[in-house]
Amino acid sequence: MNKYLIQAKNIFWELFVPNRNNAFRPGALKSIYLFWYAAGLLAVKIALITLALILPATNFFSSIAVDRLASLINQERQNRNLPTLTINTQLNSAASLKINDMLAQNYFEHTSPSGNTPWYWFGQIGYNFVYAGENLAMGFTETDTVFRAWMNSPTHRDNILNPNFKEIGLAIKTGQIQNRADTLAVLIFGRQPAKNKIARTPAKTITPAPIPVPVPKKPADSSAPLTLAPSSAPSPAISGPTASQPSASPSITLTQTPLTPSKTETQPPNIMISDTANIKLSFAPRVLGSFASKSDETFKSLYLYFTLFMAIALAVNIFVKIEIQYWPTIMATTLIILLSAVLIFI
Repeated sequence: MNKYLIQAKNIFWELFVPNRNNAFRPGALKSIYLFWYAAGLLAVKIALITLALILPATNFFSSIAVDRLASLINQERQNRNLPTLTINTQLNSAASLKINDMLAQNYFEHTSPSGNTPWYWFGQIGYNFVYAGENLAMGFTETDTVFRAWMNSPTHRDNILNPNFKEIGLAIKTGQIQNRADTLAVLIFGRQPAKNKIARTPAKTITPAPIPVPVPKKPADSSAPLTLAPSSAPSPAISGPTASQPSASPSITLTQTPLTPSKTETQPPNIMISDTANIKLSFAPRVLGSFASKSDETFKSLYLYFTLFMAIALAVNIFVKIEIQYWPTIMATTLIILLSAVLIFI
């Protein structure tokens, strides 16, 4: 045991502590190693930036994440004896429109800077709804993580477990937003009104009466009552459903009020509303940094730890033998520390 401790001590002194054996130049701070430190720091950062620019165009991970996220949602609903949600292609289109608009206008809110509310996107794809909801997330790299984040948020969980919803649409995309490359997720819920099935009434078939044969007329008995058979006309066949006029304006209930009062009183444009529907829009707030699990945050932490490591190594090199200093090593190490610190914020 003592043998290994002695070996570890010798290695530490050789790499970090200036002494006669290393000519007062710690091995970890030699010029060749400092060069590779700088090259490694730059190579990793360039690779991260390249991936951030290439992957959004491929959307390779997006399709996998969408399937997994839908599976997690339905599994959770099944565990709670709730009906599963089906993926609706129209809602997928609405979610894609919303996510592209957020990237184009650089915002992460339920209402866009131009004033488009969440139900605006339902209208754009012609989706008639009686219940609708929206969940947003940003900065996640793992599907399971964003799902757990939504489930840990009461309002997002209420949307996922809402028994009134029947369908969902999903969109996940990476792009530049708020001056950085990040991943956005849009999950929208919907339920279309039940289709009114109007029974078709078959037209009555009229059998033509036989042509009467003239018979000799008999004198009419004035004591017998005269009975008139009512004439019947065929009922018209109904070729399609008829729309009933609404008896009252539908009420719109928000579980939150992300909109101004004047906008909440306005009927959503371009959306067909059933006659007596009670429309409920449940807009949960966004999921932000406290739930985020980002790959770039991991690398930033590594850059930070490396910066601290180099700073400590430089301090040991300077203060252990303060009367003996090798200034080229000190200057080169200082530049490496500055480079690593700058790359943390890029």
